[in-house]
Amino acid sequence: MKLSKRTEYAIRAMVHLGKLEPGQFMQARDIASAENLPAKFLESVMLTLKKVGVAQSKVGSGGGYRLSKRPSDLLIGRIIRQLEGESPSPARPEGPIGQHALGMIQELVAGAHAKTLDTLSLEQLLDDVLKTMGQSRQDMYFI
Repeated sequence: MKLSKRTEYAIRAMVHLGKLEPGQFMQARDIASAENLPAKFLESVMLTLKKVGVAQSKVGSGGGYRLSKRPSDLLIGRIIRQLEGESPSPARPEGPIGQHALGMIQELVAGAHAKTLDTLSLEQLLDDVLKTMGQSRQDMYFI
């Protein structure tokens, strides 16, 4: 599965927003700095996340972005589809049996990807990422 830079950056940003305490906001430039991303492009990505309804923004002191829903309610597959659009169904190949076999394999892989991502919440993703980094959400300190 190939994701656009916009979608890659969106997921990276959402992981940061998913770590925030309820009611807390984070500025796009801070996310860009933490993830080593271009700030102007990330700001555009954040506006897209707001437009599709997964982020909220607040202007002024203490402002920035936060998730519009709990991380457990945000499914990665749905977010990817909102950002990338629906994938067209692959055309059935014509030709020899080997081409048909490869087409079926591609459909199975695409279906497995979609099924996995449609059951993976941002909360699960964040917990798994923190676990692989030797951290947990309980280890995080908020100021």
